[in-house]
Amino acid sequence: MEQKWNTCSSTVSASSSRKRIVWPRRVSEGRTTVTVYRRNTPSGPGYRVADYSNGTRRFIDFADEQEALSKARQIARLLNEGDVIGASFRGEDAAAFTAAIQTLAPFNLPLPVAAEGLAEALRVTGSLANLLQAAEAWARDHKQLIRKPLREVVSAFVELKIKQQASRRYLMDLRSRLGRFGEAIRKDACDVSTVDIQAYLDGVGGSSQTRKNYRTVLHVFFEFALARGFTASNPVAKTQHVSVRSVSEIEIYTPDEFRRLLEASSPDFTPILVLGGFAGLRSAELERVQWENIDLVSGHVTLSARQAKTASRRIVPLCSTAIAWLKPLAKPSGPVWAQEGLDSLYSAQGTCAQAAQVNWKKNALRHSYASYRLAEIGDPGRVAAELGNSPAIVHKHYKQLVKPAEAFAWFGIRPDSAASVVAADFTQ
Repeated sequence: MEQKWNTCSSTVSASSSRKRIVWPRRVSEGRTTVTVYRRNTPSGPGYRVADYSNGTRRFIDFADEQEALSKARQIARLLNEGDVIGASFRGEDAAAFTAAIQTLAPFNLPLPVAAEGLAEALRVTGSLANLLQAAEAWARDHKQLIRKPLREVVSAFVELKIKQQASRRYLMDLRSRLGRFGEAIRKDACDVSTVDIQAYLDGVGGSSQTRKNYRTVLHVFFEFALARGFTASNPVAKTQHVSVRSVSEIEIYTPDEFRRLLEASSPDFTPILVLGGFAGLRSAELERVQWENIDLVSGHVTLSARQAKTASRRIVPLCSTAIAWLKPLAKPSGPVWAQEGLDSLYSAQGTCAQAAQVNWKKNALRHSYASYRLAEIGDPGRVAAELGNSPAIVHKHYKQLVKPAEAFAWFGIRPDSAASVVAADFTQ
């Protein structure tokens, strides 16, 4: 059945809604008018908008009267503004156009200008992903920062480590390395660049391990500065990594050398030798260990997580020989090494080695304990637990360095008869 279209003319006005609405209705914006028709269909009334935005008439159908009127107003407004392309949008295109306009509204940026700028940025960066990364980098470099001289930020960092009860050795290391760095680079922390740090590291003397240690300390420091707004990024991250050659062959003492060191030692340094050579404590752990950590009755040393280098609690057994050396020297409490500073410990090492006519070997007390202990019991897992290492490390560095007979001699050096060798009994 042919549908009849109502062509009775009426103009939409703001007059009272009591007036009878007649069709078609005309929606006006300025000098532009768009006509809306009403029709009857088997399913109810329908509405049609006449669209001339592309130069020829086309109709857009709607089931809802308000949607039809809204579309008519949109077409009229855009035609009145001369936006013929926008007026011709339908469905998803119209929604996308509207969303784009709304997105740019807070920036007071016209859509053509925004599109032109985006196209140019994409031409430079190559992709939208690269453009976003570049924007994020710009935001990091230009975010609000707290300007403070590098030396003051160093002081704040060290103060924090003091509050966190960092070890004496670690604090001395921080003050030494960061103090020199702060004196060398007189800038605000936020102005220190990767180039500055690379040039500084290139000028650090000493071994590759020394330069690596400097880089590690600086990286930790700038992470602190970054988290507190003193810098926009960590400039150490992009400096060249320092390669360190494999550790040289493990050095240990012979039983005779260790006996001579013990005989030549002063009373305050002897516990250091004993805990290093008969229990395998690290140098840093020897600095931190307290007399209250040592149980001479049950025969063990308990290192807290703060005292152990690996930051995990560890219980180390003491053999009867170690107990025999420590018992006459033990105190109720306090640090085993009571003197202040690393220099005093290094001085005691040198004095003892010179008196014993033995060359002092770096970390040789711990290496010796590991080697002789593994030769004695043949259990890398157990030795690793005592050392706070992994079994793989113990197996790699200490297996077959010495023979069981030499281990027997090592753990048999007692203070009551230092020249003789007796069996050493571990209580654990």
